[in-house]
Amino acid sequence: MLAVERDREACGRIRSNARGTAVAVVEGEAPAALDALPDPDRAFLGGGSIGVLDAVLARLRTGGRVVATYAVLATAAAAADRLGSQVQLTVSRGVPAGAAGPMRLAAENPVFVAWGPR
Repeated sequence: MLAVERDREACGRIRSNARGTAVAVVEGEAPAALDALPDPDRAFLGGGSIGVLDAVLARLRTGGRVVATYAVLATAAAAADRLGSQVQLTVSRGVPAGAAGPMRLAAENPVFVAWGPR
């Protein structure tokens, strides 16, 4: 299993979190960093441009699956067009309603998840 990450500090965190697993971290920016990697049968994309998704789809093995997350609706819609399925996930955090008041929910930005077969 491979993880591609462009940020050096994030690579260190991923390596630390993946210690003892079969995950190997590749430092580089997709889609260029994908060129030296084997064709995937499964892929998870944590954001990025639609160009990254297209690069993965161009190399995805027959019967493969992709899951991709996006914060920008236009990119998420383009991904859903390519993959076939999409949902929006929204999280709200509990925050104080006042100095000593009860809790209220404060919405975070939604995340769009697109997935599908090739």
